[in-house]
Amino acid sequence: MVIQIREKNRRPCKCGCGIEGVPASTGKGHARACKCRACIAGRNSRRGKRLHRDVANKIGASTGYGTSSHEESWVHEWRCEVKTGKQISPILTRYLDARSQSNSSRAIGDVRPFVFIADPGVKGEPTLAIIDLDDLMKMTGVGDDSYS
Repeated sequence: MVIQIREKNRRPCKCGCGIEGVPASTGKGHARACKCRACIAGRNSRRGKRLHRDVANKIGASTGYGTSSHEESWVHEWRCEVKTGKQISPILTRYLDARSQSNSSRAIGDVRPFVFIADPGVKGEPTLAIIDLDDLMKMTGVGDDSYS
């Protein structure tokens, strides 16, 4: 079996980053793996929007054409704000630590879902309840079961 590499499509990136490769589908002349700030931002934006659409599909939110990554336009029982990537890292770390602590002392046969309650202890500040989306959907009966 002969594998043909498309060497004729490889070009140096237009921004001068030193990467030589197949042009990205953005049509701006950058290579696919370009590390310039504009390309990184574009990839991050596309990834975030894709994850927003995935959440909308998972919870069964009705979205209009071109608005699936905008939570404000979702028609659903919940008002949502989806955050993805590195900005959720501190929350996720605290949630996983608390769940691990809870699981270590959980009774055998306890099937209750885990909810992480974060109380800042400051008057006027909100107390947060953080729960796995799948557990929330099971508890409320909301969402598309066929997505999982």
